[in-house]
Amino acid sequence: GFVGANVFYDAFLPVIARREERDRVSSLGYAAGYLGGGLHFGLSLLVVAFHHRLGLTAPAAARLVMASAGLWWAGFALAAAGRLPEGRRGRRLPPALRRLRLGAGYAVLGLRRVGRTLRRLRRLPNLLLFLAAFFAYNDGIQTVVRMAAIYGRQELGLAPAVLMGALLVAQA
Repeated sequence: GFVGANVFYDAFLPVIARREERDRVSSLGYAAGYLGGGLHFGLSLLVVAFHHRLGLTAPAAARLVMASAGLWWAGFALAAAGRLPEGRRGRRLPPALRRLRLGAGYAVLGLRRVGRTLRRLRRLPNLLLFLAAFFAYNDGIQTVVRMAAIYGRQELGLAPAVLMGALLVAQA
């Protein structure tokens, strides 16, 4: 999903921006993403709200906007990837991990690094407290975001077009 994709997008930041530019470039990238997402969502809202004028049934309009979202993001991702400079190769895996198949060596290396970081957290209690608070807060926000439309539809009886409008306003 979105968070998983961001891992890969964020990994390109050192390739496309010098250290002193990274905050600005990252901020511009997120802003462009939110603007693009809001634009597509607004257009999708119009398609769903006026599906009958377009000669579509409500389910067909829903399928159309879902398919267009995939094409929208795939198109921008491919356009961005096509403009990336040729990257340098990273460090090779240690020999013992190279023997593992299907990228398992990278997974093992990643888990080892996470473990090392977690062991270091004992020396940084304020960071540990911050991370715990962040995860609790973020989990709450994500729950509200994911459940808002379901709650609005099932408990408040809001129409899909009204829900989409509310979500568009909330995104802005």
